[in-house]
Amino acid sequence: MTTRSGAATVPSTRVADKKRSEAAEAAKGEREGMRVLSYLLAGPAAYGGIGWVIDHFLVHSGLLLPIGIVVGLGLSVFMIIRRYGRES
Repeated sequence: MTTRSGAATVPSTRVADKKRSEAAEAAKGEREGMRVLSYLLAGPAAYGGIGWVIDHFLVHSGLLLPIGIVVGLGLSVFMIIRRYGRES
C-alpha cells in the first residue's frame, strides 16, 4: 500500500493488537473487581439472612443477625484472599 505521496505504509496491526490487549486487560480487571464486590455484598447478606431466620423462628435473642453478618463478611474476605491472594 502507498500513500498519496507514494511512501509505503506499514499496516497498523501492532498498534491495533496493543489496543485490543489493553482493552482486554481493563475488562479483566473490571470483571474481577465486580466479582470481589459481589462476594463482599453477598456473604453478609446471605449469612445475615440465615442468622435472622434462625433468630426469628427459633431463638428470639437478636444476636444471630449481627453474628451472621460478621461471619458472612469473614467468609467473604477468606474467599477473596483464597481466590485472588496468590501471585499470577
